[in-house]
Amino acid sequence: MVMAASQNYITVLLLRLLIGAFIAGLAPGIIYFSTFWYRLQERSVRMSLIMASTPLGAAFGGSVAYGVGSLNGVRGLEGAPACLLAIFVFLFLPAYPENATWLSDDDHALAIRRMKHESSKSVGHAKITWDGAKSTLKDGRLYLHYLFAVVSFVLSAAIGLFTPTIVSGLGYQGRNAQLFVIPLFAATSVGTVGLSAVADKYRAWSMCVLLSQILAGVTFIAQGILSPTAFKARYTLLCFGSMFAFMHSGAATAWFTGNLRDTNATTLAIAISTTVTLAGQVIACTQLLRTIYKRRNKKLQTGQNPWIV
Repeated sequence: MVMAASQNYITVLLLRLLIGAFIAGLAPGIIYFSTFWYRLQERSVRMSLIMASTPLGAAFGGSVAYGVGSLNGVRGLEGAPACLLAIFVFLFLPAYPENATWLSDDDHALAIRRMKHESSKSVGHAKITWDGAKSTLKDGRLYLHYLFAVVSFVLSAAIGLFTPTIVSGLGYQGRNAQLFVIPLFAATSVGTVGLSAVADKYRAWSMCVLLSQILAGVTFIAQGILSPTAFKARYTLLCFGSMFAFMHSGAATAWFTGNLRDTNATTLAIAISTTVTLAGQVIACTQLLRTIYKRRNKKLQTGQNPWIV
């Protein structure tokens, strides 16, 4: 909200840095929070409901962008709801089920029994220890999870950042391009929750992750083979490919957190995984921008300044 009143580039840059710092703990915090409330076989679908809000928000964002495309100077559309919700979360959302004031004593006891054999435990765990941190950092299998997180996020981040540009490249221009991202992200939300429910039911988190990535790869290869003028077919495949690329997120999170040994490992490993995942977003931005710039430079007329690749 404050950024809307900015008058120069430096102010905007500093505020963007502050926004990044403030929201840095949101994603790992949500995942960490869920490990204290839900057992492994319940976690995937719960996390998918939260993660599906990202593409669902993008779907609503597409319709909002279309509606306010001609409204100049409108402020507070993004910041105000988040600030209001933060107050309610701070006041009414307990950190652990054991200290939830709206649960009875029997419910508290049930919550403790339910989580007895899970890796995250609020009862009897004071803080992270250095020995626990070293053990987590030396666990080689976790680095395979980190690597997968980076690689898989390249595709999903690219889709999230450049979907309007991709849709425009399929022949849909202007504000109509904003409308055409709605079915894409809506399908992604449904697919994410659906696959996570299957993963929890059959305890097949790794297989569901593998299936979604294979389907995404096949779909985008098929899209690349199609004629550049086959706009409808390519758009349809883009919708399916985007859904396949993102819908593993809930199952992947449950699979990862289920492989953490104790609260020490959960505390540190989730933060590391979320941090290194951002490398995938950086790769997606730089490589896609390079591709866009190269294609644009090929279409330049004599005397026009090329974009720097």
